Amino acid sequence: MLDKLPLNGKKTYVVAALTVIYAVSGMLLGFMDFDASMTLIAGALGLSTVGHKIDKISSN
Repeated sequence: MLDKLPLNGKKTYVVAALTVIYAVSGMLLGFMDFDASMTLIAGALGLSTVGHKIDKISSN
C-alpha cells in the first residue's frame, strides 16, 4: 500500500512517526503501560536513525 504513495524515500520516517503517535496515544488512553510505550518509541527512534543513515549513504 505504501509503495503506491509518492513519498520519495520518506516511508521510514512516516512509519516511525506513526509508531510514536501510536505509543503515546496508547499510553495516554490507558491501553498500554509506560514500559511498552517507551519500547515502541525507542524502536521508532532507532528506525528513523537507520533511515537517516541509509539516506546519507545513498546520497553520496
